[in-house]
Amino acid sequence: MMPLLRTLDLEAGYQGKPILKGVSMELFPGEVVVLIGPNGSGKSTLLKALSGYLPSRGAVELLGKPLGNYTPVERARILAVLPQENDLPPTFTVEEAVEMGRYPHLSPFSGPGPSDRQAVEEALSLMNLQGFRRRLLATLSGGEKQRTFLARALAQEPRLLLLDEPLSRLDVNYALELLTLLRNLAQRGMGILAVEHHLAYARLLATRAVALRDGKILAEGAPEEIFRPDLLADLYRVGEGHRRHLARLLEG
Repeated sequence: MMPLLRTLDLEAGYQGKPILKGVSMELFPGEVVVLIGPNGSGKSTLLKALSGYLPSRGAVELLGKPLGNYTPVERARILAVLPQENDLPPTFTVEEAVEMGRYPHLSPFSGPGPSDRQAVEEALSLMNLQGFRRRLLATLSGGEKQRTFLARALAQEPRLLLLDEPLSRLDVNYALELLTLLRNLAQRGMGILAVEHHLAYARLLATRAVALRDGKILAEGAPEEIFRPDLLADLYRVGEGHRRHLARLLEG
């Protein structure tokens, strides 16, 4: 099976400072790969490099083709990104924000058609936002905005989702609903790569986990192989006095 995404010796950074240092990985249809690791380990930098927003060295392939060989519109038909911050105008309604996800499927000279409206409705429904469609972004809570921007990503109908802390602003109920939704999307063939700091959520979400530290992959594997107290204590450099608390967190 061809991977949706493949990197080889990927390097990237900011203002001449290297952050990623030779990251090689693959992601296949049906997988939810969760990136974990301490702050500054390169998780968000990796997502930016993979989405084409950050220059990089090494290889990045999307469906076996170099990322740089795609036009932005071609890339957006395959890959959707949920960054930590979104910059849509606060005067947009929820429905208008979600409709923005259809831009790679529209021709320059035609408006949305029935298939576009259906995709928007399905995305609103998946995120439980039907009753919010006329609400302005400026009036939404952080969690409501997060659901709106994820709905926009889903409206793109991508084959691959890159998510930077998708659960960070959600209360427990919506976080668990989103966990279930993402796993269901993967079971239908979508590939998902997500950064997640909450270890309990990360363990529930992942079909495979990748642990990053200092810009390199420290370990990767099935959740039961990665979410172990000894490995995580090493990954996060947890002192001896706090390791039992880490073990209790994972038990919870």
